[in-house]
Order: sequence, then C-alpha cells, then structure tokens
Amino acid sequence: MRDTKLQLSLVAASLLLGGCSVYSGAINSLGPGSPVSDIQPPKGKYVLSEEPPVFCPAPDPLKPPVPIIRAVYFNNDTTDLTDESKAKIDAIYNDILTYPAAEILVVGHTDTQASEPYNLALSKRRADLIRQNLVEIGIDPEIITTEGRGETDLLVPTADNVSKVRNRRVVIDVH
Repeated sequence: MRDTKLQLSLVAASLLLGGCSVYSGAINSLGPGSPVSDIQPPKGKYVLSEEPPVFCPAPDPLKPPVPIIRAVYFNNDTTDLTDESKAKIDAIYNDILTYPAAEILVVGHTDTQASEPYNLALSKRRADLIRQNLVEIGIDPEIITTEGRGETDLLVPTADNVSKVRNRRVVIDVH
C-alpha cells in the first residue's frame, strides 16, 4: 500500500514538474526497485511530439481565448498616469501585443470632481491617449474603439466633488 502511494506521488510530481512539454525516447527506470533514476536522452536528436500530451490538451481553436481586461489610473484632473500605472503600463501593452485581438474597447472614466460635461470630455481624452499609445506600439487602429463615460460609471460610489483615484481610470478590454 505504501509503495502504491509512493508511486502515485511520484507520478503526480512528475506530471506537475513536467508541465506540458513532451519529448519522446527517454528512458526512466525510477521506481520501487530502483531508487535512482537513470534518465537517458535518446540517441541522436530529440524528437518532439506532434500531439499534445493527454494531461495538457491543445487549445480548442473554436473557443476564443479569455479576454484581457486591464485598468490604468490617472492623477487628479489630468491625462497623466499615476506612478503605479506608469510602472505597469509596459506589461499591459505587452500582454495586449501577444493577444490575438479582434476588438479593443478603451473606456475612460473620472471621479466626481468638476462638472459632468468637463468630466465627460476628460474621460474621452484619457481613453484617446491610451488608444494613441496602443496604435504607437503597433495595434491596428481599426480594431480600437474609445468611449468616455465621465462620472457615470463610478467604480467606487461617492458623492459629488470627491477625489477617488480608482474612479479616475481607463479600462482596456481586449477580446
């Protein structure tokens, strides 16, 4: 019984540590009767499998990848990113560049400081800035749509004239 549990543990560990990469032709004699593995590479070249491993099936081409939704935040009454968002923006853009995007929706928001018309215009300027950055890194401008929602869709509900950084954002929805 104990040997069976050990074998199952070793199989589970090898699956976890092996990830989804596969090569054929290796010999592994690790087991209860042989506590030392003598894994040997195949003679000659490594042969990569054309088939995905059973435990790591290939992605379904009919099922689209999960959308990327990212938010960046702005300093009060500006189109300047917060320091935290500046630190993350390159990683966000890299994620978007590696995604097979069909559409990108960029939506700007504001907090409740200032008038509704002013906030609507500011939120649109924020969205347009992010759109321009996406175009500059190589995203097709034809797939990018921008919207400004001003203070109409607050992430953190507040009264009028309240400065809340989480409301001063642009949400980038890549799908």
